[in-house]
Amino acid sequence: MLASILLVCSASGAIFLAWLIRWYHSVTTRLAGLPGPRPPSYIVGSARELAKAPMGTKMNMWTKKYGQTYKMRGALMEPVLVMGDPRGATHVLQGKNYVRPDFDRIVLELFMFDIPPGDEHRNMRKYLNPAFTLQSVQEVSHIFFELADKLKQKWHDILDGHESSDIDIAPFLHMLSLDAITMTMFMHNLSADQSNKIPSVIHEMSSLPKGDFLSILLETFASHFPFVLNLPSPLKTYGSTLQNEFGKIAQDVWEGKEAGGMHAKVVEALLQARTNGEPLSREEIIAQTIGVLFAGSETSANVISECLYELSRNPSIQQKLRDEISHFRSTNGKEPAFEDLTNPNAFPYLDAVVRETLRTKAVLREISRTAVHDDIIPLQFPVSTTGKKEVHVKAGQLIQIPIRDGINADEAIWGADAAEFKPERWIEPAGLPPSVESIHAQGRTLTFGDGPKACLGRVFAIAEIKIIVSSLVSHFVFEDTGVVMDFYHLGGNTVKPLIRGRELKVAAPHHRKHITPSNVMPSAVVAVCSSIAAVLIVRVLRSRYELVTTRLADLPGPPAPSYIIGNLEELAKAPTGTKLKSWRKKYGQTYKIRGSFMQPLLVLGDPRGASHVLQGKDYVRTNFDRLALEVFFGAKNLFCAEGDEHRRMRKYLNSAFTLQSVQQVSHVFFELADNLKQKWEDTLNGLESSVFDIFPTLHMLSLDAINKTMFMHDLSASQSKIPSVLREMSNSSGEDVWISSLLKAFASVFPYVLYLPSPLKKYGNILQTEFGKITRDASAGKDEGAMHAKVVDALLQAKKDGEPISQEEIVAQTIGVMFAGSETTANLIAECLYELARNSRIQQKLRDEISDFMSAKGKTPDFEDLMSPTTFPYLDAVVRETLRTKGALQDLRRVAIHDDVIPLQFPILGTNKREIHVKAGQIIHIPVRDGINVDEAIWGADVAEYKPERWLEPGSLPPTVESIHAQGRTLSFSDGPKSCLGRIFAIAEIKIVVTSLVSHFAFEDTGVPLDFYILGGSTAKPFVKGREAEGVQLPLKVKTLR
Repeated sequence: MLASILLVCSASGAIFLAWLIRWYHSVTTRLAGLPGPRPPSYIVGSARELAKAPMGTKMNMWTKKYGQTYKMRGALMEPVLVMGDPRGATHVLQGKNYVRPDFDRIVLELFMFDIPPGDEHRNMRKYLNPAFTLQSVQEVSHIFFELADKLKQKWHDILDGHESSDIDIAPFLHMLSLDAITMTMFMHNLSADQSNKIPSVIHEMSSLPKGDFLSILLETFASHFPFVLNLPSPLKTYGSTLQNEFGKIAQDVWEGKEAGGMHAKVVEALLQARTNGEPLSREEIIAQTIGVLFAGSETSANVISECLYELSRNPSIQQKLRDEISHFRSTNGKEPAFEDLTNPNAFPYLDAVVRETLRTKAVLREISRTAVHDDIIPLQFPVSTTGKKEVHVKAGQLIQIPIRDGINADEAIWGADAAEFKPERWIEPAGLPPSVESIHAQGRTLTFGDGPKACLGRVFAIAEIKIIVSSLVSHFVFEDTGVVMDFYHLGGNTVKPLIRGRELKVAAPHHRKHITPSNVMPSAVVAVCSSIAAVLIVRVLRSRYELVTTRLADLPGPPAPSYIIGNLEELAKAPTGTKLKSWRKKYGQTYKIRGSFMQPLLVLGDPRGASHVLQGKDYVRTNFDRLALEVFFGAKNLFCAEGDEHRRMRKYLNSAFTLQSVQQVSHVFFELADNLKQKWEDTLNGLESSVFDIFPTLHMLSLDAINKTMFMHDLSASQSKIPSVLREMSNSSGEDVWISSLLKAFASVFPYVLYLPSPLKKYGNILQTEFGKITRDASAGKDEGAMHAKVVDALLQAKKDGEPISQEEIVAQTIGVMFAGSETTANLIAECLYELARNSRIQQKLRDEISDFMSAKGKTPDFEDLMSPTTFPYLDAVVRETLRTKGALQDLRRVAIHDDVIPLQFPILGTNKREIHVKAGQIIHIPVRDGINVDEAIWGADVAEYKPERWLEPGSLPPTVESIHAQGRTLSFSDGPKSCLGRIFAIAEIKIVVTSLVSHFAFEDTGVPLDFYILGGSTAKPFVKGREAEGVQLPLKVKTLR
């Protein structure tokens, strides 16, 4: 137990110290004005989404959106400068002011790669250089030809007389490159040495996935606490194995063992340097050999593999290269030698193919550097947000220079055809745009780096690539298999090919250790405790960071009674119409409150500001809301999608909720209203009146309305678990505010906690199962009498039209529609009847309007009559007033995705300011039921009065109401692109049910005081004051009209 506590404290302390350092850099960084993507996680920033994205996707998108120079967030929100500007990259790579990041150097030293700085690096490079000169490479080039011949024979053996066969070329090429480097530089044949563990270790390392939380956090900790890397780990094991194996190889070379036709160029260069007086130890020599092996094997193999891949996809390029080789043979009467293949004049197209491969298929995603001193980096392209052609950096600033998806492939540098594999650009006059000259690196690409730390083995690699490719292309034809490939940045920091949809098959073999409960439980407990402590510390520090950097500092707002949950508990426990109303009167329409760990939340009760947020593209649902809904629904649906995906879903669901569609199903509303009247008559049981709770039957009516019209299912007649699950969810008070606040804080850092077992997950699973059966029945076209399946029909039609809709999405959409269209409507009908019971004059006036219509027309009103405001003006006014005063939702929440300035109608209290600046990531609460819908400053002094006449009498609505741009002049159905899709459906149901009930019953207030609280389904529920323990109820005196 003591050990567990100590470990938790240590882990928490480490996170705390690391965060403090990163927090300091975040506050003092000079990158504040740079654009950049919003990080999805406080813990790992954007590092994980970048690591998990295929090559050619994420960084390309960011460059197009933010320009060549922008910032992203690393672990613990560390600001990282992405320098995709060629002039800026040259400044960094060629200058003395920039070094490898601490973590890179520490890890490489762990492997015994010696990565010395400054003069030591220059000396090391000086005595290694003889091994990689053109002359030295030519001396060993016979090995490249021999290895190519052996590979051709292996592939012939696999073909076994067949004309063609599908072969995974990657393993063969990786082994070839390993042999090439060890047979030329260390006089060792790995292929012939069955006892050597180097190939298996490198294979395991290079296939490891990147981007998991632990590896990103490890990088952060190790930068500040290097000793972490000396603890037992797979990385440490791999390093030890390689050191032992290369120790044996180096020993053989020192002892002068001959190995027939092989060379030891690197070891000889190191030994010569020691002979010349360089203080090189045995360990340093081993470290250099390991470094050369890593730099010179996997990278070359990847380039050769991707070159052949592109040739297979471009048969005209492949044939043109083959023709060049064939033409050389026929003209010169010999096979091309080293000096021929490495001569651009002798083989111009081969040279162009290799250069284009190096441009488009760079093995490294980026080069990382850290500024040693404060500096100003000059730029070729201006920063997109400021227009400046320079960026200021502080000492310690981490810089990432994107290569494969950056400078090597930027349309602004290479032209519109930058993404095309086009060797001709290196041959044709004017094939390269003038902007390419801004890349000063040798070969006009950054594939081999630039400056004093540029790749030492460039000549070696190009020679190997040219010899192997020309040998294979002259002997085989390569064709694309049609299998879709994606390339990922994996272990070893190089790019690897994975077959799309079968990515997991590339995982390296690994040893399994049997784990018993006794040896897993203590570490699991410690891990959980450490995680909780870590999250709490990170969340606290993040909140403190937001307090320091927030632009809401000058806004008024209530004091927070709790540091842990801010104002959330007092808001959750207050009846509707109390807390937000008192805050608005005291602090104005725009103020701030505190969320968990004092996170500043903007309360935006200003109608102009609310319209700006709800109608704009720069505001989305919060990450927690979206993920929680996705987990609950089982897949993405309309209520947790954003952007183009949301527009696509709304487009194909829209047909189910048009006026015409609702009219087609409206007979169901009338039938359900008649059934409810009969139920209430049965409850009265011959009595003139009775007091009973109207809430449960109205909820069942609304559930039946949505299910019988949208999913062709009669819940009342089925044994489905759906009603009971919804009742449990919507009537429960939910978790304690403290627990729910901590859960949100935890999930904002580790979102996948929402996938763990919980009541929410349990309810979601039940609903997904039940609606799976319902949608399958509706999809199968089972005829259920006079019912409809408007939503299912719309989804199936969209799928038929080519929309990629899965069965999971169909189920998710149906659950979402059911939630949005049942409880909210039932609550509005219930509260409408409650207000009519408290206002007998309004109730009678509405009944008279219905009676007058039936007398005049000689019929009961139908759908067209009730939906016409000119035919039933008072009914329309009653419903509009109910929607204004009884909005089902307390508020609408959004988060800013970019920095923005929100315009205001009312000035901030105590100032003349009519705007508020918000930062990206700012959470905004727009109060509805107790906010904009009932603000005296908007609606006038009688705002709290239930007064349908305000919608009828000329001049009753103040001019300020026009500032609410939402349809109907209230926010009860929200506003903008995410406004309620089922508005017409809900209004039709309310009007039909209310008129039917009011024309048959009289409703009287029981005198029992009610309070309304926001509960489980995020809607307002009625409780009898002083009898809250009895649960949700709305008792009314119901009297039959004779």
